[in-house]
Amino acid sequence: MAAPFAPVSRCGRPLNDKIGRPQLLIVRRASGGNAVRTAAYNARAALTDARTGERFSYAWRTDCEAVEVIGWNGDAGSLWDAAEKAERKGNAQVARNIILPLPADIPLSEMKRLGREYSDWLHAEYGTASMVALHRPEEKIDPKTGETRSNGNWHIHVLETTRRVETGADGRTMLGEKTREMTDTNSAEKGGPSRSKAELRKRRDAWEDMTNAALARNGIVYRVDFSAYAEQVAEGRRAPQEPTEHLGPVLHKGRRDRKADRASPAPRKFAANLRRRKRNTTIARAVAAVLDDVMTVEDYAAAREEPADMAEDFFRAIWARLGKNRARAAARKRKEVEKARKATTAPSADPAEAEKERNRQAAITRRVNERREAPKGGTREKGLAAVMGAKDRQKRERARRRQIVK
Repeated sequence: MAAPFAPVSRCGRPLNDKIGRPQLLIVRRASGGNAVRTAAYNARAALTDARTGERFSYAWRTDCEAVEVIGWNGDAGSLWDAAEKAERKGNAQVARNIILPLPADIPLSEMKRLGREYSDWLHAEYGTASMVALHRPEEKIDPKTGETRSNGNWHIHVLETTRRVETGADGRTMLGEKTREMTDTNSAEKGGPSRSKAELRKRRDAWEDMTNAALARNGIVYRVDFSAYAEQVAEGRRAPQEPTEHLGPVLHKGRRDRKADRASPAPRKFAANLRRRKRNTTIARAVAAVLDDVMTVEDYAAAREEPADMAEDFFRAIWARLGKNRARAAARKRKEVEKARKATTAPSADPAEAEKERNRQAAITRRVNERREAPKGGTREKGLAAVMGAKDRQKRERARRRQIVK
């Protein structure tokens, strides 16, 4: 069976799908959020909120590798005290907490450089100040082997102000006007995305470019791509797939403790995600089979129960990206099939042998037709697997015939 169709980046390099995606979380006062508390958590430090007098301490955690303040003349405590005092409303957005994934294969110096580079870009683009904190992956000791294991989740927290930094007459920095473009729901073009969504996409693409540049500097083959899966499918860089459900640390813990809590939904959700991944693998194998001329686009569309023109557009995008002439490849395939058919149906001198050969060909055709019709009553993923199996058997049968003729 064909190997699954592997996703690729825009430059044609292999894609690292194990790395996470950038996240942007808003620190909202109405939801109980506090910029000083978030800063203390990110920096694994102890900070006191001058506005409320509360003290927050996360100094007992030791997984913070580096902390740096960008765009502000002062330390982290003064920055987030100023951010809290600048907001007077009860529903104010005090800060933006950006979580950026990092490839585990780049050195520590490159990780620190990436965090500083992204914060400098935010300061130059929006005039905001930010605090960068680099976090190590969580490490645990395996009770059976005694080995220390890591989940490879290197990431950066960038806590950004929602106001631009201004310099007063005395040379001291202060927080001024709001960055309204990040909350503007009006679209710049008619029918286009809102301005806030466009800004989010610009931030995402900037981090993707910086990460890929770091990978290239360190001679790493793969690249990262944070664009939507639908966009990657439309460009012919990924096979269609069914999205899985994000479970998070709470449900992961529920899965580990499922014996103690049998009412936990974690096992059921994990099983559903496993079924989705199996279906996605089957679809990726079917795409590879079409590209290898083992399966036709029509069979793929029928097994997927989707319109033929939709499947045709998808494979047309792949062929265009690969720079191949699909019509020429299809003509060459038809010529090979016709040559094999003529070789296997050559007239025999013995009428009995000719009749035997015709019966054998009819039996093969009947079995192939039965296999093609069988998936119609089953599920989508079973249909794909059955059609691919039938195509593989046909390919092996044609090879066997050519060997016999030789």
